[in-house]
Amino acid sequence: MTKEGKSQEAGLEGEVGPGQASAENDLPSGGGVINLRINPMIELDFKSKKEIYEIRKSYVLQYPQLLNKLIEGEYSPSEAIFGAIEDNKAWYGIIGQSYYGPGDRLMDGPSEETRFIANPFLLVGLDSGVMLVVDGYDPHLPPIMIYPEPLSLVWSTDCSSATVKYNLNSFWQKHHRYHDPDIEERGLDLVGFNARDFGFNYLYVDPQKSQNAFSMQAGYQPAMIRLYIHCGGNCGYAGCCNNMSPEQPELRVKINSLPAVLYLKLWRNAPTSIEQSPDMVFIIKMV
Repeated sequence: MTKEGKSQEAGLEGEVGPGQASAENDLPSGGGVINLRINPMIELDFKSKKEIYEIRKSYVLQYPQLLNKLIEGEYSPSEAIFGAIEDNKAWYGIIGQSYYGPGDRLMDGPSEETRFIANPFLLVGLDSGVMLVVDGYDPHLPPIMIYPEPLSLVWSTDCSSATVKYNLNSFWQKHHRYHDPDIEERGLDLVGFNARDFGFNYLYVDPQKSQNAFSMQAGYQPAMIRLYIHCGGNCGYAGCCNNMSPEQPELRVKINSLPAVLYLKLWRNAPTSIEQSPDMVFIIKMV
């Protein structure tokens, strides 16, 4: 999950009427649903912290009908999550992270954290959790971006639930070819700093409602989301790089086979038990 722990505009895609759901996402809801666009990654290298805050705000404000139900007052990026970003630093690039590895080329490609920064309503996403290096790559060929790719995102209009769908099969196929033939055994990390930014601080993978997927955390207890972004030196680039930290093994999940579903309960405050009704449900479907 954390790189430190291990060496344009988008608009409303459309609303669906009450009692219906997107055919792709099949989100259960008593009301309507909103299909959100998955925004592409963007470049953050050497931008100021102020610029990054404004970029974050611009993406959050694209869906005021959701934002107004999630927070009170005006949105401002959480200092607990974004406050340690440093001005004018490099960021891990998606190509650098998944192809070249640590060093001068780690910043190649759009900034990989913008998978989440540019998609704030993707409350919990998937990540491989490690930097990768493709051995023997041909410098004359375009590099490959290897990461779990979200296909669609839909929210209920009452903000009680949301569903994201991932193309995990494509990620596994690329991994088998360029990296690790046993990638399925290593599992994936849940990236939840967007949930934390909106005040959902605790996460639980419900084993009864998940399918072909489960938490690798012993005891199946709710996990406190502690993820934030700071500047560190494991990128191997002079001057350090902004990236996500810390490593949270309690947010690691295992996918047994596809299709699969992770059913996540989110709470703002620590629940008294896993049976306590969540403040929101977030569903990750994988095909």
